[in-house]
Amino acid sequence: MAEAGYPNAKSDFWVGLSAPAKTPGAIVDKLHDATEKALQVPAVKAKLANLGVVPEPMSVAQFGKFFKDGLDATVQLAKDAHIKPAD
Repeated sequence: MAEAGYPNAKSDFWVGLSAPAKTPGAIVDKLHDATEKALQVPAVKAKLANLGVVPEPMSVAQFGKFFKDGLDATVQLAKDAHIKPAD
């Protein structure tokens, strides 16, 4: 991206879980806790490591900020590149 003239652009590949906006907090917390628990299972850890995946668990709030920051950066990149939204 820097070579294309966008030195501040960042491209990361990540996977995360999300739920509809109005999902009750108790459900989100339950999904979060189950996911963190699954990431501690030795077989899951081994499979992820074999795939080159390094889990970086976050709190619900941290993931929300991470997602928003990434979205904001992508929107800014599109603006800088003069990309217009499609109808």
